Amino acid sequence: MFKRLLPILTAFTLVFATVTSLNPVSTAVAKENSSSTSDYSYDFSNLSTRTTWKVLFDKDIDKSTVNTNNITITNKDGTTQSVTVTYNSSKKYIQVKPKTSLTKKGEFFLTLNSLKDNSGESHGTMIVHFTTGTSSSTKTQEINFVTEGGNVGGEIDQLRAENKKLLEENKKLKEAIERLKERIHELENGNGGGSDQDNAPLKNEYFTVEYPKGYKKDADAMYRYLELAMKSSKEEFGKLGNVEQWLKEPKPVQVILYDKPTDLADVGLWSLWGNNDGSFTLHLLAKDAHRSNCCTNTGKTFDDTYFRTTTVHEIMTIPLRKVIREKSQGWNDIYVAPDWFTQGIEEYFGFHYGNDMDSVNILINNVKKDKSRITFSSKGISARDAYADGTVLSFFLYERYGENRVHKMLMSSESTWEKAFNKEFGSYSDIEREFNNWISKR
Repeated sequence: MFKRLLPILTAFTLVFATVTSLNPVSTAVAKENSSSTSDYSYDFSNLSTRTTWKVLFDKDIDKSTVNTNNITITNKDGTTQSVTVTYNSSKKYIQVKPKTSLTKKGEFFLTLNSLKDNSGESHGTMIVHFTTGTSSSTKTQEINFVTEGGNVGGEIDQLRAENKKLLEENKKLKEAIERLKERIHELENGNGGGSDQDNAPLKNEYFTVEYPKGYKKDADAMYRYLELAMKSSKEEFGKLGNVEQWLKEPKPVQVILYDKPTDLADVGLWSLWGNNDGSFTLHLLAKDAHRSNCCTNTGKTFDDTYFRTTTVHEIMTIPLRKVIREKSQGWNDIYVAPDWFTQGIEEYFGFHYGNDMDSVNILINNVKKDKSRITFSSKGISARDAYADGTVLSFFLYERYGENRVHKMLMSSESTWEKAFNKEFGSYSDIEREFNNWISKR
């Protein structure tokens, strides 16, 4: 029976791979002499180092918002370039001109943010990604103001609809593959309908799952969640270091399920321990051993979704620690960061890769109802609940600034976490403004 399943799984995998190779619909809009991307409103290459930007608008702009705080050119390291910014009200365009020539063969970002028209209506954020060549001729690049997520002639709406349909088909195929993988796993581990009393550890190259007799079902579920966690770890950190080595050396992660509460494993309590040899052990109370089925910090039960997201959270802590610890220079300990950041980013991994946006939306709405949960000052950011409110802040960082910016902050050569954070995301007042704008649209 196992051999008969393999061709079916292969066929599903091929179809699934074909669907997943389609990138999400790009929301970028660009002129004919540029190539659009899904991250920026425009993308240009090989421009002159003395390019002047002429940004055209269809409405009059409030002159007080046209300044070098709202309009910047930065290089890929986040360093702000010196520019002059002027507004021609009669022809409705903003001119942005570097005071000195930009670096040849460099990568830069022109960002327009927090602009308003004369009626007080706010414009969205426009980001132009561009690279310079070797030319230093004086040229003007004319573009229309287009926000991230702009639309042209309804084309993007149509593409989004098509993309949504593909994603739905993708989800169905993925679920079918997971069902087949579950059955294959059961056959490989001698559970083709046999006794549940066998408690031989479940193993692969990255982890082992140990469990009491009678808890095979919980162990099988944990095996699947761990596979997702390993895949997610590679996806998040694969470009930053040797994730496979971190996860399976000096030996695979040991996962222990308990049938009774202990100091290390209880309702809502999981413990990830770093051992003296550099390996890790995760302790948790099996789902069927929970004496109480409620409640998580979003008021939900300790169901399959909770176990899936928490497994991803705990396991992805390992590469998060190691990618920072093994940097050649700069701050190198995740636990010197504020609790809201440390716990929040780990919760982000769990909810994001564990596919539980419903819980995230609950946490975001909690902050919208009570904005005192998260406060900003010149000294930093405070969160009432490091886990719940830290989750909201982490989703903000990833959604507003992008994964690459977060990774640059993690890999920064700055001596402290705070210096790295401010270099990548700006002053706390800038971050507060961006956060308020972000959460108001959620």
